[in-house]
Amino acid sequence: MAVLSAALAFPIKAHIPVETLKLKRLNTVKLYGDIFENLNIQTISIEDSPMMTNIFPDVFLYTKETLKNLLMVNTGLTEFPAEALNMLSGLETLTLDRHNISTLENRIDGLENLINLQISNGNISGVSKNTFDGVRNLKRLDLHGNQLTTIPRDTFKVSF
Repeated sequence: MAVLSAALAFPIKAHIPVETLKLKRLNTVKLYGDIFENLNIQTISIEDSPMMTNIFPDVFLYTKETLKNLLMVNTGLTEFPAEALNMLSGLETLTLDRHNISTLENRIDGLENLINLQISNGNISGVSKNTFDGVRNLKRLDLHGNQLTTIPRDTFKVSF
């Protein structure tokens, strides 16, 4: 992770805007630290990193208002990283595709601008009734390719 942090320091010093950051084939189990500090990033794509099973809560702290799109494809995530993602108030699209998440028990919260949510091609076999209560502006939910057989009654009931 030290090499990645050093590499990301270059655009900051050179005052180069970073619209999209694509990270491929990370050989790390954990994504942690302030690696996105001082970067005004709109899109982060993490791909083909099956070793990555954990995202620490503060990793996206410095992008919480600017990050619009977060794509994580082919990771080893075993749990929905709620603590890391729920602070992303500016996030509009979240894609978790090809992962090892088995349940969505925690409430997805704090993502008031989230419009598109895709959690697909994984092992999700259960969703709790209040999982989607905190994403009121959601227009598209894609859970295809999981092991879901039933969804609790009133899961998508809107209450004001």
